[in-house]
Amino acid sequence: MTHSELPFVQGELKHLFKERNRARRLWQFTRHPQHKTELNRLQNTIKRKVGLYRQVWEDHLTSLDTEDGSLWRTAKAFRKKPPDFSP
Repeated sequence: MTHSELPFVQGELKHLFKERNRARRLWQFTRHPQHKTELNRLQNTIKRKVGLYRQVWEDHLTSLDTEDGSLWRTAKAFRKKPPDFSP
C-alpha cells in the first residue's frame, strides 16, 4: 500500500511526501550536498508532522467512550466508504 492509497493521509502530508520524493530523486542524481540538505530538511519536517498527527490521533482514541456513543460513531465512520474528492 502506498502513501497515496492511505485514506487518512491529509493533503499537507501528501504534498510533503511528493516534495521529499522529488528531493530524493534530485539528490540521487546529482549527489550535491545542498540537495542532501534539502532532503534531510523535508524528512525531518515529515517526521515531526507524522509524530504530531499520531499524538493527536492517540489522544482522540483515548478520549472515546462507549457511554456517550463516540466510540461507535468513530467505528461507524471507519466502516463507511470514504468520499471521493478527486476532480
